[in-house]
Formats: sequence, structure tokens, C-alpha cells
Amino acid sequence: MSDSQYNGSWLCIRLYTVKTYEIKSFIEEGGIKVFLPEEYRVKEDADGHRTRSLVPVVRNLLFVYVDNNFDIIRGKVGDSRYRIAFITPSPAVRTPARISDAEMQEFIQMCNPDIEDKLFVTHDEVKLKAGDMVIVDRGPLKGITGRLIRKAKKYYLLKEAGPMAVLLKVTKWTCRKMEE
Repeated sequence: MSDSQYNGSWLCIRLYTVKTYEIKSFIEEGGIKVFLPEEYRVKEDADGHRTRSLVPVVRNLLFVYVDNNFDIIRGKVGDSRYRIAFITPSPAVRTPARISDAEMQEFIQMCNPDIEDKLFVTHDEVKLKAGDMVIVDRGPLKGITGRLIRKAKKYYLLKEAGPMAVLLKVTKWTCRKMEE
């Protein structure tokens, strides 16, 4: 299925194990679309050889796509031999937090491991950042919306998805403030 055929929403799943790729494969076997934010890390072995490999940004989070039938996901997760929980908007709420497909597609695009100047931050760090809502008008990120924030004398586009967020370095002049 192409990404344009998805018009549902995404849920964030917390994993209580470090077997991230094993759980991702288990969920995908059920025909469920899964996104795992990854980045490149360089490791050096005992002989001094360096290898670059993809690793999860956060080892205990997965994003899963759901259409209107949430029971399929709940059943697949319930059948799992792993301890898994859905992220909720607050501790008092029992239903999972939903992320719109449009927002998630922008988040996935910004998490591309080939893009170098980006930072991953937690939801708590995001709350401390003030910034204007902007839309990118030029360049490879054209059309993406987010908050323009300043950190360490550089400008970043902030995009949140569940309990994590990505900061992608942008130049201020490529962004236009959105009307409220």
C-alpha cells in the first residue's frame, strides 16, 4: 500500500524490552504498518575498523498505524508474548493517544536518517520551548509545518509525535509564519 492510501491515525507503543526489531517484525507480520525512528551510529571494533549502522533513536517506542478498526491492533498486541503498552494522553485517560496521519507523515519525513542536522528530544524538553507555528516554503522540506525554535544560536523546526519530538535544523528565511 502506498502512503497516500493511509488516512487513519497512528498510536505510540511503549515496549518493556530491548528487542525492538523483534517486536517490530512481529507486528508487521500481522499486516500492520509500523514506524521506528532510527539514526546512523558509528561503532569501532577492536581492530579500529569503523562501521556505520542504523539503530533505534529510542529503544522502547514504536509507532503503529490504525484505521478505524483498533481491535486488530489491540488483538495483535494482546497476543504478543512481550509486555507492551499504548501511550495515553494522560495517566487518567485509558484510550491511546492518536496522532493524525498527516502529522505522522511529516514526522517520518523529518526522521529520515540521511538528514544530518537534527536532534531528538523528549516531550518534557519540548514543553520548555516557545516558538511560532511556521510552514517551510523552500527546499526539500517544503510544505512541512512545525514550530520554529531557536537553540544554541541556530534555528530548528520542531515536530512532535507522541512522547518524542525531532528538531531539524532549518534556515529562518525558508519558513513562513502560519496564520492563526
